[in-house]
Amino acid sequence: MEVLILNRAPGKLRGEVTRWMLEVDEGVYVARLSSTVRERLWEMVCAAARPRTLALMVYSCDSDQGYAVKLRGKPGRALVDFDGLTLVRTPE
Repeated sequence: MEVLILNRAPGKLRGEVTRWMLEVDEGVYVARLSSTVRERLWEMVCAAARPRTLALMVYSCDSDQGYAVKLRGKPGRALVDFDGLTLVRTPE
């Protein structure tokens, strides 16, 4: 299962995402997608996003955590791999 969160996204992008995912709350989308569709959707989100747009995707995968995270547009936050675990580094 995939969860996508979009904040401050253009209306056109939000409409495009609803072609593939169900919007369960404003800016929160869920779906079960193939890996190919998921990657293409993420590329589309990154390409169409404005500079202030926040995009966060969490999806199931075969990792120690059982999921992976992708983040775009959150200044000061970074995803860090720590011995196979994905952690979020926040500003100090």
